Amino acid sequence: MYKKIIYKINSEKYDIGLNKKQTTKLSLIELDQGDWKMLELIEFVLKPVVHATELVSGSQYPTIGISYFVIFQIREFLEDINDHTVHDWKILYYLKSLLLKQYYIQLKILLYFKMHSYFDPIAFDEQLADEEVIDEIDVNEIQLQTNTQRKSVESKSSSMNKFINSIGKTFLAPSSLSSIVKSNKKKLMEEMSVYRSLAQREYNSIVNDEKYSNPMEFWNMHRSQFKYLYKYATYHLVTPATSVASESAFSTASYLFRKQRSRLTPENLSSTMFLKDKIDSEFNI
Repeated sequence: MYKKIIYKINSEKYDIGLNKKQTTKLSLIELDQGDWKMLELIEFVLKPVVHATELVSGSQYPTIGISYFVIFQIREFLEDINDHTVHDWKILYYLKSLLLKQYYIQLKILLYFKMHSYFDPIAFDEQLADEEVIDEIDVNEIQLQTNTQRKSVESKSSSMNKFINSIGKTFLAPSSLSSIVKSNKKKLMEEMSVYRSLAQREYNSIVNDEKYSNPMEFWNMHRSQFKYLYKYATYHLVTPATSVASESAFSTASYLFRKQRSRLTPENLSSTMFLKDKIDSEFNI
């Protein structure tokens, strides 16, 4: 639409009442065929970014999973340099490479997004496409977190253990630590296998536009099947994709605080405390 308007202005610049200076200036900025091709290529490259900003708009409070999905899809789009169906594909490759550099500058952020989006079904397929991750690796990572938490608990109870030993008694655990670790790891692997199946099905439904992405609804629906994974999922899914949610909360809290303080002016304070009886009698309250 804009191309037609601009083209019409340039082609009819001598018929729209412009003076010589204005006509000359308009001729200097007139776009030729090469310029239009460049603009079309820029539009082609940036169109996914425009739609992505709508999908992960801060006002929609996007999850970190859907943000990772968008980031991964855009990266795949930028890495596709074999599209010879587009005219001037060499220029297209150059434009894509400029944007692709940003991905390798923010590697730590991408890794953070990847870790926290694992339990969001919309990001599940991207996790598998990015690298071949097997259940054993996933379980080892979760088990490592569990062991770290257990060590902190053991350090707190070491004083009790020392006391028990000092009086000649032995602290008897219900079962050996190694057997507990093996048992938990086996259960985690079983749950991880179930999660992969359900997450793939959920992912397909979302990308086929059969339902909206709602990871919390997914986990609440299948909570009974994930005794161990559920707590890890909720821990990771509460991390927002943007700071809009927390900034909004702080902004609201700040507004309420300022409003509360503004009510404590000397005039209001004297009226509400020292003159309250006179105000009540005057207005028959």
